[in-house]
Amino acid sequence: MSQHTAIGWTEATCRKCGVALTPENRVERGRLECKTCKNARQRAGYVKRGHPGRRGWLAPTRDGDRLQARRRVNYLVEQGLIPAPEELPCCDCADQLLTLGGRHEYDHANGYDGPNQLYVEPVCQRCHRNREEARCGQD
Repeated sequence: MSQHTAIGWTEATCRKCGVALTPENRVERGRLECKTCKNARQRAGYVKRGHPGRRGWLAPTRDGDRLQARRRVNYLVEQGLIPAPEELPCCDCADQLLTLGGRHEYDHANGYDGPNQLYVEPVCQRCHRNREEARCGQD
């Protein structure tokens, strides 16, 4: 029968702060450092990146970008910062969604340029279509 010898813990200190390392505060693998110094090292190397998804509405505006303007307005509705268009009467005919059973939408009345992207008016589908036809007829 062979005898097994246990390897005992040696006195070690953290290379960065000099604290005595114990099995509780020592990093499991790799460098001779305490958990506090390892966490500080990792935090110092962390680089925060911008979120590509919904937070993209905070990006600088691009003039004439219809998709960006629509996403910005949708984000504001989702966050409850502006009411949903169905909750407001039509700006043109004052239709209260319940009378004709139609749908209300936001219209970018002043266009999709940067400063105007968040300026919208609630209109019913019929009035929105009429506005779009009137704009196309002007071009």
